[in-house]
Amino acid sequence: MGEKLEDRELNALCKLFIGGLPRVITDEDLEIYFLKFTPDESLNDCIVIKNKEDKQSRGFGFVTYNRLADADNCLASGPHNIGGKDVEVKHAIPRDEKLPANHIRTNKIFVGGLTKETTEEDISEAVQNHVLACGKSLNAEVTKVEIIKTKKEDGVDPPVSRGFAFLDMATNADADKVVIVKHFKINGKQVELKKAAPKGGAGSGRGGGRGGGGRGSGQFGGVSGGWGAGAYNGGLYNAVGFGFSGGYGYGDGAGYGGYRGGYSGGYGDSSGMFGQYSQQSSGFGPSHGGRTRGRGRGNAPY
Repeated sequence: MGEKLEDRELNALCKLFIGGLPRVITDEDLEIYFLKFTPDESLNDCIVIKNKEDKQSRGFGFVTYNRLADADNCLASGPHNIGGKDVEVKHAIPRDEKLPANHIRTNKIFVGGLTKETTEEDISEAVQNHVLACGKSLNAEVTKVEIIKTKKEDGVDPPVSRGFAFLDMATNADADKVVIVKHFKINGKQVELKKAAPKGGAGSGRGGGRGGGGRGSGQFGGVSGGWGAGAYNGGLYNAVGFGFSGGYGYGDGAGYGGYRGGYSGGYGDSSGMFGQYSQQSSGFGPSHGGRTRGRGRGNAPY
């Protein structure tokens, strides 16, 4: 019997990617560190990814909490230092996510397919008040919404909504949560939210960098002069499946978390994405050498 929707959604939101680990860090070391952010010392899963041949660490791993509040607490408690080295901790975008844009590091979100009557308040409230299938709040903060409207040169006056908008989330982590959930009901209509990648700007290339796609970092999905600058190249977009003409670019970093191959620091390889390492099992939980603090799945593939 397959995993229930509410469990699958919650597990995806609670799963964190840990990058830049010292090679000597073990599963147990990772567990000890990340248990600090959960009040009842409870983890769902914990694993350092290893080479198939020599079983040596590849320098990254995954930690899954049982509660979204614990994952949020962990992310808010950064920066993190493990074994004397600063590491990157972020949401693990599901490995079956096919849009390269959703793997980059940015707090910018694109939403299309909006009704003409939808307001910026409608969008903000729908995201911030979203309740997960398990009944818990998503707890994602929107700091800005901009609905793209027609201009006089389009022959429409007064301006009307073009049916899409851009959002600023409070953090990159909030943007990650939004694209993991993906589908939201806004003003009575089901729509899909995606990350908005800069066209040829920061975050679009290999090793996309923390917080890529910030203000003034280039052409943001066809936006000239940076996010919110007001110059939209005539308002022309080609936004990932929404039939607007023009340039809505997204990065070529197709690797796990938006890092193709070397993940900035040189771990991983060019043959595949993170999350596809010979289906390595974690062995976390009661079956793993008597470790009793974790409530693991036992054989979660990565």
